[in-house]
Amino acid sequence: ILGKFSNNIVKVKKKVIYNDFLLISQFENVSKIQNDYYFFFQKLVSSLNLYFSNSNNKLHILLRRKKTLEQKKEIEFYKKIFHFSCVFHKASEWKKSYEILDKFENIIFMHSTLGYEAISRKKKVAIFPPKKSRNTNFWFGWPAPFQKKYNFFTAKNLSLSEIKRVLNNVHNCSKAN
Repeated sequence: ILGKFSNNIVKVKKKVIYNDFLLISQFENVSKIQNDYYFFFQKLVSSLNLYFSNSNNKLHILLRRKKTLEQKKEIEFYKKIFHFSCVFHKASEWKKSYEILDKFENIIFMHSTLGYEAISRKKKVAIFPPKKSRNTNFWFGWPAPFQKKYNFFTAKNLSLSEIKRVLNNVHNCSKAN
C-alpha cells in the first residue's frame, strides 16, 4: 500500500544482515544544487560518521546514481566524510534496489520513497527528515500532522546524541515493536 506499484511487484525476501545499517543515499551533486536540503544531508552524513566511527555496527550505502561517472562522484563524497570503511551497493536496475533493501533489517533514510517503501516491507527504519527543503516544510508522514509517537524512530535534530538515540532505538527494538 505504500509507495509505487513496483514495491508490490518484487517479492519480499528474508533479510540476511541483522546488525548493520543500510543508508539510502540522498546524494545530490553539489555543483547542481545548493539549498537547505543538501546542507541538511551533509550534516546528517557528518553526524553518521561520528556515530559509526564509535560503533560496532557497520554502514552500507545504497547508491542513488546509476551512471558510472555520477556514481564515482557519489562514492568520493562519502569517502571524504566517512572515516571508516563502509560498503557501497549499486543497483543497476529498479528491481535490484528492492533486493538490496531486503537484505537488511535496519534502514536509514531522509526523505526517500524507497525508505517509506521499506516500512511496508517490514524493515526497522531510522528517519531523519529535513525540517525544510525547497521552501516546503517536511516531517515524517507529511502532510499529515506530526505525531509525538514518531519520536522513537525520527530525530528532532542532528546532534550526535539524537542520532545515537534514534539509531540505538531502531537497532535494539524488536521487529514487532
